[in-house]
Amino acid sequence: MVLLTLRNLTDSAYVYIGNLPRDLTEGDVITIMSQYGEVMDVHLPRDKLTGKIRGFAFLMYEDQRSTILAVDNLNGAKVLDRTIRVDHVSGYKQPKEKNEEGELVERSEQSMNARPELLVGESRVCMKGGNEVLVLMRCRQWWWLIF
Repeated sequence: MVLLTLRNLTDSAYVYIGNLPRDLTEGDVITIMSQYGEVMDVHLPRDKLTGKIRGFAFLMYEDQRSTILAVDNLNGAKVLDRTIRVDHVSGYKQPKEKNEEGELVERSEQSMNARPELLVGESRVCMKGGNEVLVLMRCRQWWWLIF
């Protein structure tokens, strides 16, 4: 008899990415990971002396479904001849930030340092005919045709 234990993975949209090449940037990590969902936040701990990343990162997706896709498809993938590890994270705590006195304190709100800029309100009327009006509206990087 085999007993399977299932972890509850629906509580977090964060993933851990390990064994990253140390010369990657936040933009590189976002580019790799955005194949499976909208990246909202990325944290790459850095070495205090050199400023290079320490070889791992925490990344937050817009929704938890993207974490499943990323773990299933990128865990064990090769990035610059290194096999990366991607796994689910539960209970992630964001790094502390400095207040006005220079003391490290908990963040007052969720960091969204990789969230794409939302462009709302930009629209153009394409065609008018009788009672019909077609409107082209831009949301994020996409143009939508509204009837």
